[in-house]
Amino acid sequence: MEKYLAIIYLVFFLLLLPFCMLIFLKSNIHQIFKKGEVFAIRVFYVFLAMALDFLVSASLTAIAASIFIIFQI
Repeated sequence: MEKYLAIIYLVFFLLLLPFCMLIFLKSNIHQIFKKGEVFAIRVFYVFLAMALDFLVSASLTAIAASIFIIFQI
């Protein structure tokens, strides 16, 4: 069962990463940086998107694990 949860986690993580990046690219977070700091802004967006993606993927995997336990799949 843990193999399936690892696969589910990896799939969620890879599928949600572009959506998390899009969320942060559409936001106005870049205004907290100085003008011209493009590389720092991009690195910040990537780390922030990966952190959000980790939290969402971990929570969805925990929900899937709970469902597996409840229904004894």
